[in-house]
Amino acid sequence: MPQRPISRAQAALLVAGVALLLDPSRLSANEGAADPGVFETGPYAFSDELGGFHILSARGSGTIFNISSVSDRKTAPVAVTYTATKYAVRALSESLREAEGKNGVRVINVAPGYVRTNIHAGMGISFDEYRKALGNPDFLSAEELADVVLYCWKLPPHICIRDIVVTPTRTTF
Repeated sequence: MPQRPISRAQAALLVAGVALLLDPSRLSANEGAADPGVFETGPYAFSDELGGFHILSARGSGTIFNISSVSDRKTAPVAVTYTATKYAVRALSESLREAEGKNGVRVINVAPGYVRTNIHAGMGISFDEYRKALGNPDFLSAEELADVVLYCWKLPPHICIRDIVVTPTRTTF
């Protein structure tokens, strides 16, 4: 497969041994639409354009983090496309881990609960309105989620936390 040029940011991650951090906020911009474009920046694009992944496989070490969601294990009738893409990310992570673990590449699926982002802005509501609509749950900060990812990455290379669910302690999700 021909390799596409990688960006400076991707190159920096490769030096650190991280091939890719898949951002869940880019997976379902067209929630509920029967639009195959939903996958263009999600699992399909990832599997089609592995870029730096091949470098990690060839050198025999590295880590790929896929950020899915707790929705990768619990469906929601109001977020059909969203939960389907999260299931896809989780399955992709497991398949990649099975395929490339033997080459020293760790693949880690991180499934966070609610993380405070600007997702509400695209809905035209304030964060407080968004939180209230969800039943006033607790939210993780982006920094807290990053700390969990960093913890997993700092583990010795022979240890792989394959799948981790991260939520606030007081959550029912």
